[in-house]
This record gives sequence, C-alpha cells and structure tokens, in this order.
Amino acid sequence: YLADIEACPEELEFWLSLADYEDLYRSFVRSEMATPVPASQRGSGQDRLLPLSLGPAGNRLRSGRVESGALGQQTIGTGSGTRRERPIEDLDKETQELDKYLVGLSTGVAASQWNDHPQENQDIPLLTPSTTAEPKHAVDAPTEDDMRRSAEKLYTHYICPGAPSELYIGSQLREEISSRVERDGRFDPDLFAPVKRHAYESMRNESYMRFVRERLMHNITRGTAAPRIVFGLTLIFVALTFQLSLIFLNVKPKAWRWLPLAGLWPGFINLFAGVTRLDPFLAILGVFEPVSWHFESVRDSSIRDSHLKRASLQLIATAVVAVLITLVMFLVPGNRL
Repeated sequence: YLADIEACPEELEFWLSLADYEDLYRSFVRSEMATPVPASQRGSGQDRLLPLSLGPAGNRLRSGRVESGALGQQTIGTGSGTRRERPIEDLDKETQELDKYLVGLSTGVAASQWNDHPQENQDIPLLTPSTTAEPKHAVDAPTEDDMRRSAEKLYTHYICPGAPSELYIGSQLREEISSRVERDGRFDPDLFAPVKRHAYESMRNESYMRFVRERLMHNITRGTAAPRIVFGLTLIFVALTFQLSLIFLNVKPKAWRWLPLAGLWPGFINLFAGVTRLDPFLAILGVFEPVSWHFESVRDSSIRDSHLKRASLQLIATAVVAVLITLVMFLVPGNRL
C-alpha cells in the first residue's frame, strides 16, 4: 500500500531495515557473551566487558544482563560464567501485537483488531522479535566492524540530510543522531530508538488510518481505475450517438430509443467505478485489488459490508441516471434530416 498507493514507503522500509539490523545485533551480542573471559578480566559477579560504543545496551551487558524486549532474550551472568536464557517467544505482549500490526500492513490485510485495545499498544519495544521469520542458515557471527558498517548504512540511507530515502524527522533529532554517530561512534540499536518511535507513530496515526480508509472506500487501484473511466466514456459516447441518430432519422417504432440504455448504464457503471475506485461487481464477488490486476478475497466482514453497501448505491444511482437520460431522449420529437 505504501509503495503503490502513497508512493512513500520510506518509514516502513526503515522499520524493516532496522529490524534486520537488530537481528544482526542480537547475533553480535550472543557471540560476545559466548566468548570465553580471560582469567585476568574475571571479577566477582561480573562478566566480559564489551566495547564502550555499545552505548546504553553495553551498560546492560556489562552487568551481565540482557533485558527482555531489548535484545529478544534475557541472560543473567554470574561469577561462574553460567547463564540462563529466556527464549524470544516469551517477549512481551506489546511486541507480538506490533508484529501482527506490521504483518497486516505489508500484506494488505486491514488490521482492525489493532484499535480494539488502544491502551494495550501504547509502548513501542526497542527491538522487534523474529518469531514469525523463517529459519535462517547459520552464518558467522558479526564483528564490531560489521555492526558499525550496518549502522552507518542505516544512517546514510535514511537519516542524514540528503539521504536517498530520507525520513521526515525534526532537525533537532537529526542533529542529535548525527552527533552520536559521527562524534561518539555509536552503533547500538538504542541510537535509532527515537527515529523508530517517530516512524511507528507516523505509520500508526497517519499511514495506517489512510490504509484503513483506502480498504473501506475502494476496491480497485488507480492503475485500473483509469481504463474503466475511458471504457465508460466510450460506451456513453456510442450510446448517445446511436440515440441521436434514432432521433434525427425519426426511426419507427419509437420504442427503439430505449435500446441505447443497454450501453448507457454499463457506461455509467464503469465511469462511476473509475471515479470512486469502487467496482460494484468486484464488491458483489467479495474481492479487491491490492495491486493492479491482482485480486484477493476480502476477509474483513466490515470492509465487505461497506463495499456492498456503496456498490448497491452506485448501481442504483447509475441506473437512475441512465434511465432519465434515455427517457428524455424518448420524449424528444423525431425530426428527419
């Protein structure tokens, strides 16, 4: 929807790119935590110290604790080096709900359940869990240089001024992140948390509402609406031409003047369908176009009912207009040229 309808998928692309980066960061943290600690660095109740560039996440790691919702697992360090890990599946409810919401956006399914419990979805987790992702083949653990390059790629592609997919964030926030990247050399996920929150709020309060309205009001795309308008105008032109020919030639019997109604009504149906981007026949069949010339079933009953209601009104309105025009033409006196 964001790419085909709004033509501005930068926020969702940033969100998904950041999710990939966070998965990479998880692997990096796991590899750092699994690295044996030299005897000279062991202390009472303290595990391996990680580089300062890890930022706030590094502070958590230095105490031997990776918190739930921050890195997708919980690791408690002890003096003996043993750890207890909590699986990703036990992440908080808000994170899992957010995953469902993003899946709804990317697949074109209206996530109407998202607003059913607005108070439960106020907080945004720092990292998105990958419980729904397909299993990945084992790869070498990323190094600190890999993490730095990945963070710089996110920064240069989405955040820095003049970026190819620059996000519309405040100048103060942009300068703050630029300072952390260029001066402090930060590359931890906490660095991008404010931007992630901004992207989330924008998608939830703006893009998502337009997405819901798009699904409620329309069932065809702009790419297929234009051909319907052209086809409808063509049918109307042919029908009116035939009607005027019958009048000027004073063709008998006069009942022939009702024949152009067979072209006028379909013409107005296609014209209205293109203008409103609601095809009544697709609404009756219960399908819609997520992309041009690709049809899927409408699975949300409220959306299906909305389409059927508006399609019924559209069919009635076009029928009335076509009949009125035909009736006027029928009452016009014939005059042979």
